Formats: sequence, C-alpha cells, structure tokens
Amino acid sequence: MPQSVLVAFDNAPPSTRALETTRTAFDGADITVLHVLDPADLHRYGTQDGSLVTDFAAIQERRVQTAAALLDEAETVAGSHGATVTTAVRTGDVAKTIIECAVAEDIDHILVGSHGRAGVTRALLGSIAETVARRAPVPVTISR
Repeated sequence: MPQSVLVAFDNAPPSTRALETTRTAFDGADITVLHVLDPADLHRYGTQDGSLVTDFAAIQERRVQTAAALLDEAETVAGSHGATVTTAVRTGDVAKTIIECAVAEDIDHILVGSHGRAGVTRALLGSIAETVARRAPVPVTISR
C-alpha cells in the first residue's frame, strides 16, 4: 500500500473523481494535491471586454489566485470524504511537472483524471494522463 499519493487536480470532473478515489483506494496514505499552471494557458486570461492583457505579472497573479481557489475546492472535496491533504502549485508543462513533483516529493503513487478523449481529439490535444502513465517512475492510476 502506498504511503504517499499525488493527485493532479484541475477541478474537472475526472480529477475530482481521482481525488475522491484516494480516500477509499489509498486509505491512510499522505495525499498531496497538485495543480499545475501551464505557461501555454496564458491566452486564457484577458480583460472583461476581450482585449489582450500584456501585463504578464498580473496574469500570473490571477492564475495563482485561481489555483488557490481550486486547491481550496480540493481540500473541501477531500474533507467531505474524511481526508486531509497537502496542496501544491507548480508552473510548467503539466505532465512533466506532475512527474517531477512526484520524484521531488518521494511520492509512491500518482492519480490523474482523464477526459477519455479518443481519435482525432486525443491525437491533436494529447493526453496528459497517458504521458504521465508512460513516463512516471511510480505506479499511476487514471480515473475517468
């Protein structure tokens, strides 16, 4: 039984289910919930009128605030299942950062959610869950 589990969390239903799974599947393990800020997602942040924001410090601050809110939600979800969690925010390529965090924190097992995309959508968008599962040095559970 793993002593420490890393759950990648982005507040999408698959990652919420992955977090919910930790309480039953990994009871007693230390749980770290990780949210990764992907630099490629900078385009998502603009002003309310739709204009481009070029103040990257402001964008990053908004992203950090959004991540903090997501991790608060993760703590609420975990708490509703009787678990306590440690949270972390990192910036970088999502799959690579999940793996790097697992190695740095000496994690025994990784849980990631998957949207279950197939075909062209999966080929174009890639699969973070698949990349983590292929490259991680520890067991990976994918939740859908």
